[in-house]
Amino acid sequence: MTAQGVEVAGPTDVAIQAWEQLGPAAGRDVVIESVRRELVTAPAIAARTLSYPTLKRRGPLTTLLDDLAGGIDSFLELQAARAVLVGPDFAGIARHVRIGPVGRRFEADFYHAGARLDIETDGKRRHNDDLRRRRDLERDAILASVGIQTIRLTFEDVMGRPRWCQRMIADAIRARSAAPYG
Repeated sequence: MTAQGVEVAGPTDVAIQAWEQLGPAAGRDVVIESVRRELVTAPAIAARTLSYPTLKRRGPLTTLLDDLAGGIDSFLELQAARAVLVGPDFAGIARHVRIGPVGRRFEADFYHAGARLDIETDGKRRHNDDLRRRRDLERDAILASVGIQTIRLTFEDVMGRPRWCQRMIADAIRARSAAPYG
């Protein structure tokens, strides 16, 4: 890519170089944010990695890009997908599904259709202020009005007590799957 006749790195190359040069955590965060902000797509990064024959940690980057292409759009969602929502109890969970009544559709981070269960990952960056919290409560009430239960997992929950998160979600899936819905 050129700018005013000067060769510069585009967002795809910047994401790859950040992955390689910043180390695992910071590189991962740059790749996730680049895709989340729609500066580049996960498939575009994956295709461009072919131009980097000596790319460091290619396997983990490929796995991350697969997760991002599958709908993951934050570090917390990635951790929930990898550390919490694993195993046969969670086989029916889909990522980034549109749910809710007609005219008030919302995107669920994770959704179990059979149990009508919405699982949200609430990081501090996007869920820390009073206005966002009130919007989340309104959203949860609207979903509850059509029989969809929301479980909200904080950063501390996912990172500090993933087994507790698994138990809460698995118990809700079992209870709601057994309950009759009209």
